Amino acid sequence: TSHISATATYIAPEIHWLKQPYLAPPLGVEDKKTPQKLRDVAGKVILMDFWATWCNPCVQAVPQVEAIYQKYKDKGLQVWGLAMEVDGGKNIDRFMADHAMSYVVGMPDNFTRAYAYKCESIPKIVLIDKKGMVRFEAVGYAPAGHEGLEAAIEALLAE
Repeated sequence: TSHISATATYIAPEIHWLKQPYLAPPLGVEDKKTPQKLRDVAGKVILMDFWATWCNPCVQAVPQVEAIYQKYKDKGLQVWGLAMEVDGGKNIDRFMADHAMSYVVGMPDNFTRAYAYKCESIPKIVLIDKKGMVRFEAVGYAPAGHEGLEAAIEALLAE
């Protein structure tokens, strides 16, 4: 069974800069095309989207995450979709194709370390700065998007 719950549809996302940033736990994403580890993208700003194919709010958030990726990928933002699947990820490839996801997507290479990002509810986005510190998080989904998320991305990219 999963230890993660999906947030209710259309809740106002809980987003904020962390008062006490913490060092990003070592983690990788098992993307079939480009498996990556945090050390592979050291010095970059990383958006990690913890999500699942069975989570309706996560599914609804995918176009927003894709739009952010398209807008900031050439400015140095790395986007990882970390699928918190309970079935070994058997539906990820079809889901990616059906939803035109072009960023790095896959299962976390270590679920224990994924839980160290405090992802008790999904969807959850964390932003990691160029020094490897988790500085910002957003939990939940709203159709209008994560107000403040793009400003946080721009601020971290500018550092």
